[in-house]
Amino acid sequence: MLKTEKIVASQIIVCSDKKLVFYDLNIEQISDLASFFARVLKPADSLFLIGEIGSGKTFFARKVIQRMMVNQNILLEEVPSPTFTIIQVYDMLSPAVWHLDLYRLSNFDEAIELGLEDIFENVISLIEWSEKLGPYAPNRNISITFGQGKRDFDTRTVFLEFNGPGWENTSDSLTKNFLK
Repeated sequence: MLKTEKIVASQIIVCSDKKLVFYDLNIEQISDLASFFARVLKPADSLFLIGEIGSGKTFFARKVIQRMMVNQNILLEEVPSPTFTIIQVYDMLSPAVWHLDLYRLSNFDEAIELGLEDIFENVISLIEWSEKLGPYAPNRNISITFGQGKRDFDTRTVFLEFNGPGWENTSDSLTKNFLK
């Protein structure tokens, strides 16, 4: 049984097969959501992590990567924010994971200068500030938006939107695991 079964049905609204909303998730529940994604992501999967500064984007990406390390019996290493490096690559994972923080990009063409147009088909990408990719952003992605929770400052409302084809199994599995 998944640890995520602590999330009760009153905290999730299934808007459609393409949109889910989780209300007032605490830090443990957000970690559980990250653990779910660490198990199901495959090459060419992209997560767009959206929200204000301090909303939980980097925390979520870090938890996905750390859980993947645990799942693959890789010695847990520090998972720094790529705010200054822009790209942090975890090629010891299989598939490789690229964590991108594009906040500092000033235009779409800088994504090409970084060589990003060639990576999305072969790796898992966790992308903060994905709107900075403009026309170079992968069309198939899951947008995960972190907003302030209604209950208190330490909770988050998390909006998921499945964009492009092939997310039905992920969406169904997520709904089933979190609605128990």
